[in-house]
Amino acid sequence: MGSSYYPERLCVVVVFAAVLLVSSGSVARAANALVIDEQVFTQVAASVGNSVVSISTDRSPRVRQFVRQHGDASLDQFLRDVLFDDVPLEELNQMGLGSGVIVDSAGYILTNNHIVSGAQKIMVTLTDGRVFNATIMGADRQLDLALIKIKGTEFPAATFADSDTVLAGQWALALGNPLGFMVKQPRPTVAIGVVSAVHRGLPRAIENTRVFIDLIQTDATINPGNSGGPLVNSRGEVIGINVFLPKEVSATAVPGFAIPANDAKRLLTHIVHGGQVLSGWLGIRVQDLNVALADYFGMSKAQGVLVTEVLPDSPAYRAGLKEKDIVTKFNNERIVNASEFFRLMNSSAVGETIALKVYRNNILSTYTVRVGQKPADVMPEVAAPVAPPVNAAVARLSWRGMDLAPAPAGSGGVSVIGVKGESPSHQAGILVTDVITQINARPVAALSDVQQAIAEVKGNALVKTNRGYVIIDE
Repeated sequence: MGSSYYPERLCVVVVFAAVLLVSSGSVARAANALVIDEQVFTQVAASVGNSVVSISTDRSPRVRQFVRQHGDASLDQFLRDVLFDDVPLEELNQMGLGSGVIVDSAGYILTNNHIVSGAQKIMVTLTDGRVFNATIMGADRQLDLALIKIKGTEFPAATFADSDTVLAGQWALALGNPLGFMVKQPRPTVAIGVVSAVHRGLPRAIENTRVFIDLIQTDATINPGNSGGPLVNSRGEVIGINVFLPKEVSATAVPGFAIPANDAKRLLTHIVHGGQVLSGWLGIRVQDLNVALADYFGMSKAQGVLVTEVLPDSPAYRAGLKEKDIVTKFNNERIVNASEFFRLMNSSAVGETIALKVYRNNILSTYTVRVGQKPADVMPEVAAPVAPPVNAAVARLSWRGMDLAPAPAGSGGVSVIGVKGESPSHQAGILVTDVITQINARPVAALSDVQQAIAEVKGNALVKTNRGYVIIDE
């Protein structure tokens, strides 16, 4: 017994010691890797940080006296359109803060359009404390990007990466100077995270002034003053321009978003070389296709985007596209969702001819469309804005779990003023303040139209709202 026991115990001790050595080595390597990562981050922050600037703006918008007295400028549009159109306007000075990144040694700086749009004065502070007046050289409101310029030479410019190669899980550093003017410190702050997702689209209900259709999402913190600063990779290359989204997003999941660097590079190419910013345009509004809609239109799977509107005399209209068409391919590339569709469209040049594979009435056809230049006042390509609230005292009608009332003049439909939980309308995604314009292809502009339409409904109903189509079950 003695001759066999000790060797076994010795074997166990040897194995245990080996495990400890391996574990110790792993811990050491992990610790070394952490140190290396920290060195990378500090080096990136130091090198790219010199290219990050603080931006302050002065603007004097004209607002209602009522708004000034009550201190809520967000009411201005509502009061102007709905209540007090004849209330006099007066000047109200406002200051805006944001960040930017130098993209050319000649003094070109990239930032968000919303930071500088409408500003009477733009002041840029560099990391060395120097302050310059800036001029807007060009902007793209849809992308929320603007290029401004300061006078001088040999400014430290950042370098760009190919944002099409960015993958979820990569390191991401968000730089900006949200508190620069308050703490009198021109050096930018750094927030570290990873790329959470790419090609992210956000509905217009979340960001009501523009439609973001192709963003980089990151868990690196992006605060209001970080907006306009760079999102960079572990090599210090700019992969996106940070954009701060309102509390409807940040109060829930607290994600950060950035406009892809390749979109910014296209803007730079046009402006720096004296050209115009030409946005490709087809003249259609689309939405994602879900299983219920695909089943309604007779498709075997939910792949593609549903056309919800075709603008008269647009490129898509002239090519023969119609509302309720389903676009499944863009130049032989499969369309997964609306974000993918508009990513491909935005990368197409004005005047280029593209081929769209379209599913209509159980037939798959190809339509050739010549990409046009987007007019300045054209409609957004995805969901329409939410209508203002309706007086709850007006006449109403209930159907499949939603309460309907006459919509404000000019909305072209009836307003949803209530949705019961777990009802068919709730399950379909109907929201309070949605505006319904069609029920099973019948236009509805009044409650009497709704009564006629629902009298004809048998089974599931195809309902069109200002945000797109939904299927409401029985």
